Amino acid sequence: MAGGIGDNPVIRRTLLEEFHFVRAYAGVSLASPAPLYQSTERRERLLGACPADVQKEIEAFTKGGLEGKALEAATEGGHPVNEDWRPISEYYLGLQLRQRSSSSTSTAVAR
Repeated sequence: MAGGIGDNPVIRRTLLEEFHFVRAYAGVSLASPAPLYQSTERRERLLGACPADVQKEIEAFTKGGLEGKALEAATEGGHPVNEDWRPISEYYLGLQLRQRSSSSTSTAVAR
């Protein structure tokens, strides 16, 4: 998802609120309900398929990534969760379904 370190902190706050695992780089963030594992073997294989100058760019880009407590600390400041931009994406389609599902469950329980 667009929005990483140095970008709009509302995007990071939203991802941290909705996903258990978030890793942010410059300009992009990865978010998942499952742990984000990194295979050293796979990384080396993929990097090896790139020219040396591209490998250096990838290494520099991924070095500054933040996750866990470090990302949470970098996102502090009372930034709100994004609820009004409503882009057409899997995240917001899923959010709308979860909200409808939870409101219908709440209504059924109240009856």
